[in-house]
Amino acid sequence: MIERVSSLLIFILVLVQYNAKAQVYSENSGEFIFAFSDVERNYAEIPSKMRFTLFFHAGHIIHKDFTNKLGLFSGYGIRNIGIVTEENDRVYKRRTYALGVPLALKIGSFKDHFYFYGGGEYALFFHYK
Repeated sequence: MIERVSSLLIFILVLVQYNAKAQVYSENSGEFIFAFSDVERNYAEIPSKMRFTLFFHAGHIIHKDFTNKLGLFSGYGIRNIGIVTEENDRVYKRRTYALGVPLALKIGSFKDHFYFYGGGEYALFFHYK
């Protein structure tokens, strides 16, 4: 696992150094989350409700466009993720905070504001209630 992360970081540093004229810009973000969950215990489904949260979700993304057609972005985000279940006429609420670090490759026409991106995100859960 550490070898993969190290290789990925080296790859990113090489890309960052590849084109010194690349355009770099950033954005802040926030989210509204509507969460649904499928919960099972001992192969039996437990009813769950939709959970809506709007606090506290914050993030910061840095974009690096190497050309008009190729770029990448990364940053961080904090999310409040949870589920609400009902068992034996009792309601249980579970919540966790997560720190996410996304990394994605962008391909398209940035000048025309038309592009696709794909990547992944590593999430570290740091608080559970």
